[in-house]
Amino acid sequence: YQRRVHGIAELSEEYTVLTRKILRLAIYVVWCIHVLLWLVDGFPLLSVGVGVAAHVAYFSMLQNFPFVRIYSLPMISSVAAFCASHAVWYMYFIDPHTPVYQYGHLLGFFFVCVWLVPFGFFITVTVDALALPGAGNIDGKSVDVAFGSKRPKMTHFLASLLARVKGASGSDGAVTLASKSN
Repeated sequence: YQRRVHGIAELSEEYTVLTRKILRLAIYVVWCIHVLLWLVDGFPLLSVGVGVAAHVAYFSMLQNFPFVRIYSLPMISSVAAFCASHAVWYMYFIDPHTPVYQYGHLLGFFFVCVWLVPFGFFITVTVDALALPGAGNIDGKSVDVAFGSKRPKMTHFLASLLARVKGASGSDGAVTLASKSN
């Protein structure tokens, strides 16, 4: 699984223009699905509105795609919108007055309408290496910047995260939470 996700991340990094178009198309499709769920199936306007608003926040992240600053307004609003969308839809589906749906239908709904675009961003965005914990910095600067490089090193977020988890795991694959001492 890890190799497949890493492979997708590498492909998205190599074909950023195509990836941006795919994410944009996915956002448009999810917007249409939300509107159709409201118009045809009578889903609540609040849940649909929060879902649409979340995807508006994701759309704002396309402006600087594939780069993202972790503390930027589009990133913070996208994370908040994702949490709100997930919570609103979860509360809707557990409400006793909501019709009972099969587990597979609920999983499909959450995958397409709630998780697809954020997951797409998660595996494709590139973040500034200075923003990553333990990225090897000297006085708040990356090693490359501290030793004369003019541009901060940019790192693929998922690749960095996977490497960090792999580095923290022992020979048996268990993740070690304690820090290593030199």
